[in-house]
Amino acid sequence: MAEINRTQIEDIVRRVLSDMDTPAQTEKNYSSTEYNGRRFIGIFSDMNAAIEAANSGYRAVRSMSVEQREKIIERTAR
Repeated sequence: MAEINRTQIEDIVRRVLSDMDTPAQTEKNYSSTEYNGRRFIGIFSDMNAAIEAANSGYRAVRSMSVEQREKIIERTAR
């Protein structure tokens, strides 16, 4: 393994300290409809609406009989 000399270490420390002085990116690059320029495609306006819909769907499916669920699965598999 190559050895690192004092000058190289000082250079590395100088660059790290310089980077620490640079303010972090404060510009927000996301919103409720996109992230890093990629648009979200969905039907819910926010996470809470999606969670409520998932809970509602779960309760609906759990209230069905096994036979009803099998029919739904068979229809979707076609």
